[in-house]
Amino acid sequence: MNSFKNFIYHNVQGYNSSIASGIGSVMASYSAINFVPLSSGTYLKSILRGDLGFDGFVISDYSEVDKLSAQYLPTSLEIMKKNESVATMFAAGIDMFMIPDKGSMLDYISFVKMALQNNTLTMDRLNDAVARILAVKLGLGIVDSGSAEEQNEKTQSS
Repeated sequence: MNSFKNFIYHNVQGYNSSIASGIGSVMASYSAINFVPLSSGTYLKSILRGDLGFDGFVISDYSEVDKLSAQYLPTSLEIMKKNESVATMFAAGIDMFMIPDKGSMLDYISFVKMALQNNTLTMDRLNDAVARILAVKLGLGIVDSGSAEEQNEKTQSS
C-alpha cells in the first residue's frame, strides 16, 4: 500500500462508524493533504462522499473563505481572491459556510451571485448544497415539512 493510501486508510477509520450511524454533518477543518486544503481539493467529494458514502452536508471551518483566500494556490504563488474561494469551496464539496460577521455575509452573498453569473458555480451544485442541509434539518425536526403557505396558516391559527 503506498504512503498516501496508507495515510487515508488510517485517518478515515473514525468516520466509518459515524457515517454508518447516520451522522448529518462533517466540518472540513483548516487541514491540508499534500499542501492542498480540504476546502479546495477533491478529497471531500472523492473520499468522504465517494468512498465512504457520506450523504450529509459539509460545513466549512470558521472564516474559511478568508483563510483560503489568504493562502497561495497549491500550484502557483498567486493568492486566490475571496470570490474565487467561495466557488472553489463549493466545487470541493463544502455545502455550508461559517461566516464571521454581517459584512462578510453580505460579501459571501455577492460572491455566490458572482460565481453563478461567471459559471464557476452551477445552480445544480448550489441546489445540491441546499438540499443536503435541508435534508438534515428536516430529519432532525428543525424545519417543519410543508409549503410556506401551510406554515403561515399554522402560525396564524395559533
